[in-house]
Amino acid sequence: MATGVYGTDLLYDWDGVKGQANLEKHGVDFTAMASFEWATSVTVRSDRHGEIRFLSIGYIGDRLHTAIYTMRLCAVKLSESSA
Repeated sequence: MATGVYGTDLLYDWDGVKGQANLEKHGVDFTAMASFEWATSVTVRSDRHGEIRFLSIGYIGDRLHTAIYTMRLCAVKLSESSA
């Protein structure tokens, strides 16, 4: 089941099972991405795993986070997020 949340002008989308696994593994709930500071983040493109993915490093509050994602239509499809 897909889950989503709006942040700034973006819709963040993820698989509920993957979101729970990320929370357990990294202690980061994907809903926190609604507060990700894109304006000061650094992003690189990765073509691994047969699809175009992006890795962004930026702040959520006062903690630096990484996010791995793909762009799907108008949504950011989250794969992993960690602090």
